[in-house]
Amino acid sequence: MPTAAKLVAALAFAAIGYLAAARAVATLPENAEVGLLREIIAAFGLLLGWKLLGPAAESRLTVSLAAGLTTAVALAVVGVFFVAVYQMLVKSMHNFYKGPMQALESVFDLAWERGQVLTDPVILVILLGGGLVAGALARGAARLWR
Repeated sequence: MPTAAKLVAALAFAAIGYLAAARAVATLPENAEVGLLREIIAAFGLLLGWKLLGPAAESRLTVSLAAGLTTAVALAVVGVFFVAVYQMLVKSMHNFYKGPMQALESVFDLAWERGQVLTDPVILVILLGGGLVAGALARGAARLWR
């Protein structure tokens, strides 16, 4: 059932996802093709905020803050694996792999390589700080609009 807490959580994590992806794109070389990466990560943030943080916002503040951090970590993992799978598919279209198992194995190598962007302090602050703020905002929305 839609609630104000779910809406606030979804919108907050859509913004967090967009900002984190925008920062990640800024660390890439200039000739890197990113397409709709920022918008796709924002959509993942919208979905994860609604499904993970939204229902937890009805509980105590500490539970909401913890759910905000959990949602931020989930967004980072989903985003990194999305990029890795996408890059594997692009390489597969160019016959880069000898077989499907090699392609599937490369997803984890690509995820490890692309996950290094998460060591950027600005991205960490966006994700973790944003997760805490989103948890507090969702909790406030749950208390305000019961």
